[in-house]
Amino acid sequence: MDYLPRSFTGEPPILHGDNILESSDLTLKDLCITRPDAEVCNCYMECPINKCKIFQRIIDGNVLNNLSLVEFGNMKWPIGIILISIINIAFMNPGLAQETVTGSQPSPKTICETEPHFDDFDFWLGEWNVYSNDEKRDLQGTNSITKHHQNCLIMENWTSLQGGTGRSMNYYDPVEHKWRQLWVAGGYSIDYSGGLDESGAMVLTGKINYYKTGKSQAFRGVWTPNGDGSVGQFFEQQDPETKEWTVWFDGLYLRR
Repeated sequence: MDYLPRSFTGEPPILHGDNILESSDLTLKDLCITRPDAEVCNCYMECPINKCKIFQRIIDGNVLNNLSLVEFGNMKWPIGIILISIINIAFMNPGLAQETVTGSQPSPKTICETEPHFDDFDFWLGEWNVYSNDEKRDLQGTNSITKHHQNCLIMENWTSLQGGTGRSMNYYDPVEHKWRQLWVAGGYSIDYSGGLDESGAMVLTGKINYYKTGKSQAFRGVWTPNGDGSVGQFFEQQDPETKEWTVWFDGLYLRR
């Protein structure tokens, strides 16, 4: 079968079944690539016309006029068509090249994802209602505890029932081998560190700074995971003169 290059500048012909309604400005039979699995095929490629289902004009016909033909299989193809086909495949399958690279070379996990201690505080993650840890069980506020930066950071977002807010950053430091929390709210901050005790509770000790008075006091906090999924939170501060510890906050976290 002869395969001849096609040259025309008018609109592509319309196919009805296997018949071509030739445009008035066409002098050669229309030939295009066989694409039985596609809804459209390129009018400027060469193949038996009885295999083509629907024509669609892709680019200006003049671009492909008089292009050299190259052998591919048992057919001759305009080299421009081969290049266009490769480009089309690349754009239609943008993940193909990426999949080839990343599939064979997966990104290595960070130390935060492989070191077990970075998961020590995961029992605190979640969306919580926080109540007083007594018989009254009065609602104190809500707290959102989320993890970020490839398992390296826990963020706390606290809102009290009265509308007050506070934020904390919590992270495990593998160099110091300890957990640290930096808390900031309106008028004071807390900086303390520590880790899990033998019972599995998170125990942090440090200090609280009161901005208005300029005073600093020793401070400690304990987060205790309970068997029912709740979490107890118990804070104390120490009087710098008497050295006595007093309860600063005693709360119970229940999931929303």
